[in-house]
Amino acid sequence: MTKRLFIALEFPSEILDAIIEKRNRIVNTNIYRWEPKEKLHLTLKFLGDVESDKINEIESVIEQVIKDNKLSKIELTKFGFFFRNNLPAILWIGIKENNSLSSFVSILEDKLNKIGFEKEKRKFNPHLTLLRIKNNFPQELIDQFKKGDLNELVFIPFQIKLYESFLKKSGSVYAELKSFNI
Repeated sequence: MTKRLFIALEFPSEILDAIIEKRNRIVNTNIYRWEPKEKLHLTLKFLGDVESDKINEIESVIEQVIKDNKLSKIELTKFGFFFRNNLPAILWIGIKENNSLSSFVSILEDKLNKIGFEKEKRKFNPHLTLLRIKNNFPQELIDQFKKGDLNELVFIPFQIKLYESFLKKSGSVYAELKSFNI
């Protein structure tokens, strides 16, 4: 049996509350389906469909990488957008360039590759997805988010989680498989 898995860095609740507050200062409306607070995370590695008997190996790799590597503080920098066909598709928050985070992800990729997982071809682009945009998103809001201020949203990483993801018509649902303290 396979499970759709990913590895994520968790954010402290007070940081998530501050993000939601800053978002609401820019656009306080429910016409968009925002990612709920409990789904906000930083994906370190999407593993895809994985045989259940491989999960223990994945957990061991995560534990080893955490034990051997330290993560320094994480600083959120700005709101941004990914575009598809010149239209905004995803609203995200960027992470300030962080050598310890990039190194951590690179080592995680290498160790997972040794147990059969393909390395990511794209450069690691750490971000936190806030909204998947399905229909029109006014240029005025794009401009407001691009000017949005995220000063002093900084935290020390404290937890990584292995999640299973279920795709449903209403969107994805995540189930925590294991939590790893840093």
